Amino acid sequence: MRNEEFRETFERGSEQEDVWMEDLAVPLAPIVNLPEERHFLGRMNVVCRYCSALHWVDERLSNSTSNTSLFGMCCLQGKIRLPLLSPLPPAIRSLYEDFNPLA
Repeated sequence: MRNEEFRETFERGSEQEDVWMEDLAVPLAPIVNLPEERHFLGRMNVVCRYCSALHWVDERLSNSTSNTSLFGMCCLQGKIRLPLLSPLPPAIRSLYEDFNPLA
């Protein structure tokens, strides 16, 4: 009797799963129509004076001036300070710095 109950429960679960998978079908048409033209942000070469993070010029806050660029996405203008990272263990550092097949 247990095998029959298990088989019925399993078959019902499979049918329910099939229905749910149909509901999750991926749409064929794109949800967002993006323009096909390229968008160029320019160089990421504006440095935050507080944390030295690199930004695009258009990321400046509205109260920035042409001489003083202020940003809110990196360190909130010096309000957030993270401790320096500790040195990597030699084995991991060698993966970054060495020129061998394992790196």
